[in-house]
Amino acid sequence: MRTVSLLPAATEIMAFLGATDHLVGVTHECDYPEIVGSRARVTKSSIPLTSDPAVIDAAVRELHARLHADLYANLAKVRGRPPRPSSAARTHARTHATQPSAP
Repeated sequence: MRTVSLLPAATEIMAFLGATDHLVGVTHECDYPEIVGSRARVTKSSIPLTSDPAVIDAAVRELHARLHADLYANLAKVRGRPPRPSSAARTHARTHATQPSAP
């Protein structure tokens, strides 16, 4: 049997059960036990590998906005309506809307 583990906890359970010989692939987050380092990585992170919280936060926000927009675009296709603008686009429009000038 050939198995791919998509959860680090499942990888560790397989190791505990002595089934690492059946394990052919793991996620980018699987790092225990050491033997799984030799298995194929079947996922990768969309977030840059850094310890700078500001970089991580910005990447998560950008990814969330992009995935949110993609979700609404796909739902709109299914429903037969034009896609809704992304939350980032709506926020941009609100914050950059022209205000009437005072006399």
